[in-house]
Amino acid sequence: MAKKLRKAVDAQINKKVFRGIFLTILWSAGILFFISILFDFSFYDPIEPSRYAKESEEGYIVHSDFHFLMDIYTGLHFTGKSYWPLEELNKNEGFGSYKMYAKIQDIYESLHVDGRYNTIFEIKQNRFFIESLTDDNHLSRYIWDFYNDSKWKSEIDYVSDLMDMDEKRMAEIEKLPESAVIYATISFDKVRNLNDTLEFMRSYPDSSFGWIALDSDVQFTRGTFDGIRLTSNLGYSLKEETKEKYPYLTLQYLSEKTTAEQLEQCYLSRLQILYDNPEFLKAVEHESIFYNNDAIGKQEQIKNRLGEINTEGLWSIGLYGEITKNDFLAMVEKGEITYAMIKDVKLSVLSK
Repeated sequence: MAKKLRKAVDAQINKKVFRGIFLTILWSAGILFFISILFDFSFYDPIEPSRYAKESEEGYIVHSDFHFLMDIYTGLHFTGKSYWPLEELNKNEGFGSYKMYAKIQDIYESLHVDGRYNTIFEIKQNRFFIESLTDDNHLSRYIWDFYNDSKWKSEIDYVSDLMDMDEKRMAEIEKLPESAVIYATISFDKVRNLNDTLEFMRSYPDSSFGWIALDSDVQFTRGTFDGIRLTSNLGYSLKEETKEKYPYLTLQYLSEKTTAEQLEQCYLSRLQILYDNPEFLKAVEHESIFYNNDAIGKQEQIKNRLGEINTEGLWSIGLYGEITKNDFLAMVEKGEITYAMIKDVKLSVLSK
């Protein structure tokens, strides 16, 4: 009888212990779940569907907020870079932490839509981290990709020596076969307005230009430039209110009908849409690739840039392009360009 009573008592105790443990685990899980939701609500959510793009005809959102804005951001600040998001891989890891995946490459490199990525963006409670999966860091800003005598010669002769198309460099280019194409950033003999820039580009129809570098004195780091990317991988379907507020925001390609006014409005719209998204800007400011900690915030820098344009207008300092050998030689011989930074050379447009 005593044994049965003891067993019954032990069973009741064990039942209460197990129930207590279960309730504790359940309660802790509930608290963690609530904290995770609170963090997700309190911090920037990059997976949130973009407010600017339409849904697809099938009813699903094509672009997340982060990828939509990052495509615009990279097109502004990184010479000749294209952006391809992998929306299906977006991850919400809880507690305000997210992982976003993208393929970033040169605009003249063939895009393979194969589900592969080379860059991971990690946003942890508004702190921003980038992991590049290749040796080439696709989001590095180059200093002195472009150069102009009238602005800097007396201070940085070493840059002009590096980029000067002197007799030795020109002799090497002349040795190339007639079918050769040169991938280079070229600097104008003097800054040009967008009308003159378009005229220059159209005077060399056998070459392709994918990025216009714009002159500015309000960049974070001297010798860096922002610009207008002239191509895009993404065919955005924008809402009507987006088109009205940010005219010519997207530019799929440059056509014969594209005007200087449209290019200027495109650039201004891209600056403005970033300015109107301070959460995004604050997130990327935590990554040194985008932000100099000794400088003002990115939103303030955009404000200053818009003021500079309003006062001084919009001026181009050069172009990034795929240039034929003959066109390159002609530009130098005419004195239209004096400086260039050659990125790559292919013996033919058919070369891989």
